Amino acid sequence: MSAHEDFAASATAYFRDLQARLCGAFEAFEPVSRFESRSWTKPAGHRLQGGGEARLMRGAVFEKVGVNVSHVWGVLAPEARGQVAGAKESDGRFVACGISLVAHMMNPYVPAVHMNLRYLSTRGAWFGGGSDLTPTFPFAEDTDAFHAALKAACDRYR
Repeated sequence: MSAHEDFAASATAYFRDLQARLCGAFEAFEPVSRFESRSWTKPAGHRLQGGGEARLMRGAVFEKVGVNVSHVWGVLAPEARGQVAGAKESDGRFVACGISLVAHMMNPYVPAVHMNLRYLSTRGAWFGGGSDLTPTFPFAEDTDAFHAALKAACDRYR
């Protein structure tokens, strides 16, 4: 296993642990509902390999929450290699893993939440990600508080 593959395996383990913790935190707010899980795997012989787990919950507090983890590898299509750093040098070989979260609340005054973290490796490797709140009814003070909290979290790693 290459260093990038080994690191991707460690990142995937972290993402799975984070998935479990996030699902537990969401379930703590729900009186009855629990997450349902569905695993998926790319078919043998496909140019992409790997799989993941999708967890979904519908409840009284949360209209719908999805927390998904994936870990895939393979060879990028030739037309995609010029769009991904290092893909030409790796002959298109890559490994990627990530976690995504989407939460829509029943209360229209609570914004929807989207978040993703990912690790991608070709010849080099990097992490990426992002998060946002999508309010139905925006309030400037909520927007300012969210941006300040996110900036403070990011600034700890500068």
